[in-house]
Amino acid sequence: MELLLAHLTDIHLDTEKDFDILLERCESIGNVINKHIINPKNTTIIFCITGDITFSGEKDQYNWAMLLFEEIINTIKNRYNEVPIYFAFVPGNHDCNFNSEQSVVRDAVLKNTDIDMSEEILIKSCTSIQDNYFKFIKEFDQLDSIISCVSVLDNSIFTEHAFFLQKEKVSVFIDCFNTAWCSKIDEVKGHMKIFLPEYKDGSESDITITLAHHDVSWFDWESTEVWNKYAENSTDIILVGHDHNTDYVHKENFNAASNYYIKGNQLYSEQNPDQSGFNIFKVDLESNSQIFFSYLWDGKLYKQLLKTKAEKYIRNRYKKSGIQIKKEVLEFLENIELDMIESKNRQKLLLSDIYAFPLLRGASSKNKKQETFYKDEEGVLNFIENKKFVLISGEKEFGKSALLKHLFKAFYDRDKFPIFMKIADINSVDGEEMNETISQLYKNHYNNLDDEYIMQIKPEKKVCLIDDFEEIKLQDKSIKKLLEYLTNKFGTVLITNNLRNDILSFLKNIETKDFIAEKFSTLTITELRQYGRRKLVEKWLLLSDPDQDVNSQCFDAKRKNKLEHVQSVMRKGYFNKTPIEFLMVLSYLDSHETINADFSKYSFVYENIITSKISDISHRDANEATMYKTVLQQFAFEMYRNDTKLYVEESFLTRVIYNYNEEYRGTKGSVLGTVEKLVQHQILERKGDQYRFKYNYMYYYFTGSYITDQMNHEKQTEIITQIFSDLSKEINFNIALFLAFSLNTEYDILPRILKITQGLLQKYEDFDYEDQRNLIKKLEADINLKLDKIFDIPENRNMPKIQERRAILEDALEELEEESKEEKEKIQNKYYKEFAQLLRINEFLGEVLKNYSSKIKREPRINILKLMTKSSLKSIGMLCDCTRMLIDGFILSIDEKIKDEDEEILKIKSSFKQQVKGLLSNFWLQFISVNVSHLSFCLQCDRLDKEMAEYQELINSKFFDMVRIEYLIRISNGPLPVKELQNLYSGKNKLDAFSKKVLKQNIYGYLSNVQYDERDKQTVCSIVGFKIKDMRIDEKMKEVLSNV
Repeated sequence: MELLLAHLTDIHLDTEKDFDILLERCESIGNVINKHIINPKNTTIIFCITGDITFSGEKDQYNWAMLLFEEIINTIKNRYNEVPIYFAFVPGNHDCNFNSEQSVVRDAVLKNTDIDMSEEILIKSCTSIQDNYFKFIKEFDQLDSIISCVSVLDNSIFTEHAFFLQKEKVSVFIDCFNTAWCSKIDEVKGHMKIFLPEYKDGSESDITITLAHHDVSWFDWESTEVWNKYAENSTDIILVGHDHNTDYVHKENFNAASNYYIKGNQLYSEQNPDQSGFNIFKVDLESNSQIFFSYLWDGKLYKQLLKTKAEKYIRNRYKKSGIQIKKEVLEFLENIELDMIESKNRQKLLLSDIYAFPLLRGASSKNKKQETFYKDEEGVLNFIENKKFVLISGEKEFGKSALLKHLFKAFYDRDKFPIFMKIADINSVDGEEMNETISQLYKNHYNNLDDEYIMQIKPEKKVCLIDDFEEIKLQDKSIKKLLEYLTNKFGTVLITNNLRNDILSFLKNIETKDFIAEKFSTLTITELRQYGRRKLVEKWLLLSDPDQDVNSQCFDAKRKNKLEHVQSVMRKGYFNKTPIEFLMVLSYLDSHETINADFSKYSFVYENIITSKISDISHRDANEATMYKTVLQQFAFEMYRNDTKLYVEESFLTRVIYNYNEEYRGTKGSVLGTVEKLVQHQILERKGDQYRFKYNYMYYYFTGSYITDQMNHEKQTEIITQIFSDLSKEINFNIALFLAFSLNTEYDILPRILKITQGLLQKYEDFDYEDQRNLIKKLEADINLKLDKIFDIPENRNMPKIQERRAILEDALEELEEESKEEKEKIQNKYYKEFAQLLRINEFLGEVLKNYSSKIKREPRINILKLMTKSSLKSIGMLCDCTRMLIDGFILSIDEKIKDEDEEILKIKSSFKQQVKGLLSNFWLQFISVNVSHLSFCLQCDRLDKEMAEYQELINSKFFDMVRIEYLIRISNGPLPVKELQNLYSGKNKLDAFSKKVLKQNIYGYLSNVQYDERDKQTVCSIVGFKIKDMRIDEKMKEVLSNV
């Protein structure tokens, strides 16, 4: 259903000559409207006439107006007779007959500055000079060619009308203001008055259109307040006239108020007859889109002067309920959280300016056994609406946080109430305490939202979004309890995590992992490929000129050129294929055309952004710049030394500056003046009387540069060793990456890392991937033994069952109870911490290779590969022991379940064995799969290809064979490693059956990506055992390409 608003205003009909001139133009007006009727059976026309129909409000002038409108209607009806037509009118100052006998009484009433505008008799006396206008409206409403005609009443300043669109179940409200009730022959801006009676909000499906002749600039300050409040609370579309110029603005406020404001050109005036124009505003209620057109007379016909892009139609959410998102929440939702160099044509970039929907992979809604791609908001929202509880998984910086922010606004637009929950702040899962927490979160997110109301409404209306779920500090059982609470209280729950958390969860949070697997569906954000890069570049280019035609050859050439420029940098291997790094390079290249030889993420780009800011703040004075850098270094290190992660008090910051002034030559100006400059240039961020670095990378950069620039060698060695000793801490990890730019990889980094890793998981130092087969066999034998004990019922039937169970349980646990429970937990926690450290060390070494590979010699590169592989194998070895504990726990749970059961259940022992062994097999397959993917991700740098091949021959490990295959797939933009894969499926070095399953599972996720050669895909499918028909690669490819 399309709603077509034809906006005509300021017609100024005076003489028969005026009528004759306009009559010749009526056909063109009608034909323009006909042009925009795409589906006549699905279109409704509303003519919105915003005043000054006549020049002086005389009866003959309205008779001519009647004939003109009938001519326009006939032009439409002759072509589209079935299209329903409505008319809405308001009078203007020229519709007043100031020569009327009633004007004397009117003038006397208007002299009273305290006139009661709610008094109908008084208002009617003021509108008496518009008597001919109201007679015209009454007569016009009798026309058979229109559905109805509405206007303001003669005894009121404001009148509301409505008509119902039956098919769409939508009520269209027409709000008419008579702003000319107090008009004078010589009007003065800022002196007119309006009044609004008690106003009842419409339903959430209503569209409200407001007509007035004068805009708000003509009202006095009290009426301006009334109008602004009305616009915020009560209307979607505002149409005005009077000023004889065209204007179209979509106004959005922080409180969710949204208005489309349209001002019309004059249709005619005797003084300037060639200035003639009108507007068309279309709203497609089915696709929820809108588009605006403006037309101007060129002497022969009306030609299109302006056309906006078809964009989403945003209804005024505030007017529906009065509930509004708080300003600080909206600022958070629009914060890109990336210190990009701003667009040349825009001072402040918002997330919505550059957001491009990612490509997500998940189960098909049609066939759960098949995966498909979701590439737009509608598809993902439909998936979420169907599944309710969704885990969004992806690598670090793949855009999970930005996606949640985007979905927050999408849910809000669908009349739901989303909240963000910071999971690290949750320290209790008591039900009543959680109710208080949720209630407070809603208070923090919204204005005008009653906390009792929100806690009592149906769960379907509430949405909980949790980013970085891995930051949770609770224990396994408590996490499960929290998720049970959330899935009970919220109709939709979305949580995000990254790949590293998947690996860690194999060791801890087993119950949580099982609950998520049972209750949640998974969407995986894919890495940024050609489709995503095109969308991001397209968004970026539109920042300079939103009206560019993205389908034109000119725009396509711009897009290709920009893509090639960015790719020329990112191909060097310094950058991951993430939206954040792509945008960072994109923004940098917009300001710097030259490409530096050392174009790494942690050195050149970040350092240049910081240097640029300091250069601006110091007005390019070298000494002043050094002062600011030194102060910031000292501030950052003081924060690090005091283990301060968030904001610090103002006294903390000023003390650093005072100390600098005492020890060095001192800062220019006052201490607080220095602080203010740092805030203004977005180096520091202020919240009340507290401060922090605006972006985390600045904190890491200045801490690292303090260590290298301001410490003596002895202290420097001590603090660097401290940082490298625990890279599982996020702050240490990131500071170490900046330090790596100044340190020598071969002599400073590798020896430290090697020494640290030697002390981690020492028990598994010599573990080889090939050892896992024997360990798994031992585990299976252990399963048989323990299940035999549980199901072995003694012959003495008179023995109480409880005693039998206790005896059997003691036998099953005899081996496990050799160590105390407390000691076992202590050992498990130690292993878990060391396991986490090894993961972070691998990620760190991978980042070093990606960022600084150009200055690392061949031998250190090989040594890094060796170290990373060794760390992964240690982790696998440790998991063998942990798997034993997992299986024991599962067996005990089986024992608990059959305690009180009939002995018939004991006859199905074999099915229990199969269940436990199936759990073990699947668990182990998934763990090896994730480890292979994680290591290949850490190594994803095309500068390592030669060393990867060399090390593969050197190590001769099936584990590394799989890693290299996935590595080659990750770095490829076309061909697949067919030859290398073929070598692993035939010949003397072929993979064992289990490893083939692992590799087959990992390869599956890549085969549907469109950047790979189709012939290679078919060959790979043949090698690993996929059926092309089942894979449906072609269908998936078309699905992804449909938007490209």
